[in-house]
Amino acid sequence: MKGIFFIGLAFGFSGFLIESVGASIENKQLTYKGDKFFWNIPFLPIYSIGGLLLHFSIKYFESYPSYIVIALSWFNVSAWEYFAGIISYKITKKKYWNYSKNFLSIGGWVCAKSACLWLFFVIVYYLFLFQCIEKFLSTQ
Repeated sequence: MKGIFFIGLAFGFSGFLIESVGASIENKQLTYKGDKFFWNIPFLPIYSIGGLLLHFSIKYFESYPSYIVIALSWFNVSAWEYFAGIISYKITKKKYWNYSKNFLSIGGWVCAKSACLWLFFVIVYYLFLFQCIEKFLSTQ
């Protein structure tokens, strides 16, 4: 169980790094994208939940062919981004991301670009990290 907790933390920190580096490049200055609700720590809970969803999607579908595992896991994390955006907006009345001006946007919550990035991350995780993390979890 504590292995899952640490995986969630790792995904949350990775999300913080991805968001901060991306925003820093876009803004041409160092930009902090840590969570403002959890003591301003370098952590984004949406990535923790999405990462755990990704891991357990792959685990659940792992008996299927690789392309099915990737497609279903990709759909799950993209759906998570969509619903997390709606839920966070309903709770905080703040839109944390807005893809409305992007190609193939659905409500501003997901778009073709973000879906392609999620597909890339799903493939990388599935091909290079999933088995290592499963081995780590089996030792816990």
